[in-house]
Amino acid sequence: MVKKFSWRLLRTTKAALAGLALLVGFPITNGSAQKVAVLGYLTNANADPKRIEDVRHALANLGYVEGKNIAIEVKGAKSNSDYAPLAAELVARPVDIIIGVNAAATSAARNATRTIPIVMTAVNDPVEWGFINSLERPGTNVTGTTLNAPHLLGERLRILKGLVPALDRISMLVNGSNAANGPQFSLLNAEAKALNIEALALDVRLPQDIAPAFDKALAFGAKAFGSKTFDAKTFDAKAFDAKAFAAMPEEIRLRLLKRAIDRFGHEGPAELGKVEALLAALDRAVAENSGGRRPSLSRSRLKQTLGGALVSLIDGRICVEPAPPRRGRAD
Repeated sequence: MVKKFSWRLLRTTKAALAGLALLVGFPITNGSAQKVAVLGYLTNANADPKRIEDVRHALANLGYVEGKNIAIEVKGAKSNSDYAPLAAELVARPVDIIIGVNAAATSAARNATRTIPIVMTAVNDPVEWGFINSLERPGTNVTGTTLNAPHLLGERLRILKGLVPALDRISMLVNGSNAANGPQFSLLNAEAKALNIEALALDVRLPQDIAPAFDKALAFGAKAFGSKTFDAKTFDAKAFDAKAFAAMPEEIRLRLLKRAIDRFGHEGPAELGKVEALLAALDRAVAENSGGRRPSLSRSRLKQTLGGALVSLIDGRICVEPAPPRRGRAD
């Protein structure tokens, strides 16, 4: 069975690796003649390096230690056209299992082999992509996690309509380079029309696209936002527009802030309760800046550390970056 994905999972890859020991099929023993399993990791060349570290950690929890009883072959694609030849290299090696970190990687791996087990991580609609026959009975050499929950789009809109009776326009942030985002917006648009709501897609691919996208949404008259594009990289470590951030729904702001802290911090995942408290402080500081209660915005109105990340508000922009190492106490 393919697992449904929840953002509350600490790392998607860990969930996808839950059955790795069964898929690889190598006994974990102390025997000197033990065969070393080979895992192929097919990813984007610009992906967060912490993801592969999560994989290594999850493997260790399952009893697989790199260099001891498993080898990891990492292949990074610089463009979508690179995935196919890289997948072919992994199959030719051959590896015992392939992890495809996105739809393009999973598709390339699936096209390259029908026998080597493939673990996909949070693919939007694996049935539509042809990776599996159904969520309940995959019936192929592909398993893993999925983001697919199309029935929730209409439900979320109905909840929003109940909370905001005057809701007549909604904007959805999408990544135009992600093939899965187009169908998702089409589903949203169809559900929105049934509720007499106009929908607008906003293409956000880079951090600098966010502020203009929200300007378009405000000009459109959107009273709510949906998102299929945000991840840790969307949150610019050096400069993120505070006005655009404040316009996002609270859940999106919380997700952005936590993921940014987890990415740029060096003390492990931040506790959700502490992130919520920091978000409240940040919201107050942004509101004070917007209200013009102080004559100058040149000073930082907020500066706090959490999870090894420094979060500050300077000149109407939010910064999230690695915090300086803590000084040790003198003896």
